[in-house]
Amino acid sequence: ATRESALLDPSVNFHKTFLPIAALSVLLVLLLSLVEVRRILVPLHAVLDGMRRVAARDFGSPVPVTDRDEFGQMAESFNAMTAQLGLHFRTLSAFAEIDRTILTTVDIRQVADIALDCIHEISRIKVVSLGLLEADSPGCTKVYLRADDGTTLRDELPRALDLAGADASLRKWSHSIRLPGPYRAML
Repeated sequence: ATRESALLDPSVNFHKTFLPIAALSVLLVLLLSLVEVRRILVPLHAVLDGMRRVAARDFGSPVPVTDRDEFGQMAESFNAMTAQLGLHFRTLSAFAEIDRTILTTVDIRQVADIALDCIHEISRIKVVSLGLLEADSPGCTKVYLRADDGTTLRDELPRALDLAGADASLRKWSHSIRLPGPYRAML
């Protein structure tokens, strides 16, 4: 019996050592799997939340970019796409508001103010200028300028402007005609 127990002793020791090591290995594999699955799912959930916000027309909340891996690249691309969609939706809304105003009012100043607001919001530039040739005063151009601080200047240029030969740059264009001093100061 001692000889038999001496032969089986390594087997018993193996079972006593193997089972805890196997259990520990399984737990370690599960832990590493959970970490890896979480590393994949967290960025995907962030993009999914971003998609929900875009579906609700919230274009101002970008998806956080935490890593430079494929998920980070996906989040950056999603943010760029969302910004473009936001710009397109703002543009469409601005055009709809301008159309609605043109169709519902005869006050050209109100139309010009809304057009200046919309153009300023879409472009986010410092000065927005709008020149209108009106049927009731065919020999002049009414110029509306909106500064970044919200001030609006309105004036009438004594002649209709022919923009066919105007320079591409507003600064060059403004020097090619005689703008009143307040407008020139805004440029």
